[in-house]
Amino acid sequence: MRGRKPTSPQLKILQGQPVRAVKPRPDMPTMPVGLSAGAKREWKRLARELFLNNVLTTWDRALFATYCEAVSVWQQASRQVAAEGLTFRDGRGHLRPNPAVRIMQAAADQVRLGGEKFGLDPFSRSRHPGRVPDEIPDIEDVLGGPPL
Repeated sequence: MRGRKPTSPQLKILQGQPVRAVKPRPDMPTMPVGLSAGAKREWKRLARELFLNNVLTTWDRALFATYCEAVSVWQQASRQVAAEGLTFRDGRGHLRPNPAVRIMQAAADQVRLGGEKFGLDPFSRSRHPGRVPDEIPDIEDVLGGPPL
């Protein structure tokens, strides 16, 4: 067992814990050259939104590109399985699993792991505060007045 995942710096700030001052530049990362067409679509779909929520930084460029490529591979393998089926008959007539199924499963694992890093599933999103407000509002302002 690995234990708990480390607390994000944003959550540490909200909890009043000390955080190292090293931060990436506040620039939108550029799309790497050489991404597949599917990976480019995924980058365009998510990168800006993740950046605006302080989830994607220039330091995350390679990791996010890897996530985008995994999505592309999963989509390709999924289309292949849909077209060819889960199994095929080999030269001897034996029923064999389609190799694209394993590719699809491996890519799905990579998408899941990469997605966790960027808060792309409900559970990891609940642990990933994203944008930290400049000032935390008073609870009375949030609830609309003092307690009864």
